[in-house]
Amino acid sequence: MRFYISLAVIAGILYTTPGYAADKWALLIGVGDYIHGTRFDLKGPVNDVRMMEELLLTKFGYEATNIRKLVNWDATKANIVDGVENWLASVAKPEDTVVLYYSGHGSQILDLSGDESDNRDEVLCPADIEYGSRGNEISDDELSTMFAKIKASDVTVIFDACHAGTGTRGLDFSTGASSRPMEYRVLDLGYPSPRVATLAILT
Repeated sequence: MRFYISLAVIAGILYTTPGYAADKWALLIGVGDYIHGTRFDLKGPVNDVRMMEELLLTKFGYEATNIRKLVNWDATKANIVDGVENWLASVAKPEDTVVLYYSGHGSQILDLSGDESDNRDEVLCPADIEYGSRGNEISDDELSTMFAKIKASDVTVIFDACHAGTGTRGLDFSTGASSRPMEYRVLDLGYPSPRVATLAILT
């Protein structure tokens, strides 16, 4: 009797120990070739995804079966949303680790919800964005809703894109003895311009 009780106690401890039976999941997105075309094609995103996958496999112990990749025309808004809300949200347990990686264009659009002090929403640009037609971008508001559905407590999000966040807003990267002037290029989506902002592509 004591033997069975001991086994039950040990099993309970193992099951409740943080990290026990934890899995690692990754959604890797790279968009350099856009379905409807843009003024700037990107040569790096496909290779970025390939290198990120290699890093996760060789250095961080990820399993190939737990990595999903969306590259170029496969990286539509619907597929990205599905990858987060229907795949990551369903497979990742609270004790699991999740990586979401995006390499591609980012931009800004007019904030319609009124929650941005600068009147701009930052957006990611999936493969099916279309100039002048709003709807296929993924706004920071949408991303927040999507991420909230992932149950894992250890989630790393990496955006290699313009306007990926607001942490550097207002900083001047062109100053400093060791810095060279920075070239700012913004993807013009053809939407109404946010107030106090210019959405022209600078070259």
